Amino acid sequence: MYLFYWKKTDIVAMNKEEMPKQISIVNKLFKIVFGIYFSITLILTISQMFSEYVDAEKDIMKELQVIQKAFDQGLASAIWEEDYEYAEKLAKGILYIPIIKGIEVTEVDNKKIKVGEHFNGKKSNLAFFHKSDLNYSDKTTKKQKVGEIKIYSTGQVVLDRIKYGFFLLIG
Repeated sequence: MYLFYWKKTDIVAMNKEEMPKQISIVNKLFKIVFGIYFSITLILTISQMFSEYVDAEKDIMKELQVIQKAFDQGLASAIWEEDYEYAEKLAKGILYIPIIKGIEVTEVDNKKIKVGEHFNGKKSNLAFFHKSDLNYSDKTTKKQKVGEIKIYSTGQVVLDRIKYGFFLLIG
């Protein structure tokens, strides 16, 4: 293999073995600097992606809390009145919210209502949930615990929310 370089005003052709040491030192230095730069960039990108995932998961957990509060009284009232058919209809209605993948309502007597893909054999390893007590109260009844609710979401929901940002970050 022949390499060409300028020497004052002449072009000199030489074998790779005859190449000056300076060129190989420059190549080694370039490889080291580029390797360090690439490693740092990779570490920063991965840490930013992880941070985005954790933030999105926190946002979804807050949304699960809000959803639970919105349906809390209706579910508690249905359980108090032992109208399990209505409680199940409410739970199935909650499933129309895209971030929710499963709902489990447990009465104080351990009667359970489970709806959603989370309970249809499609359990995810990345499932997480918000758990809260269901308390019933009205004009004549003090606040009483009638059961608890777990609202499930999955890591896939989080990834769907942040994938566009990942594409921008990587691309």
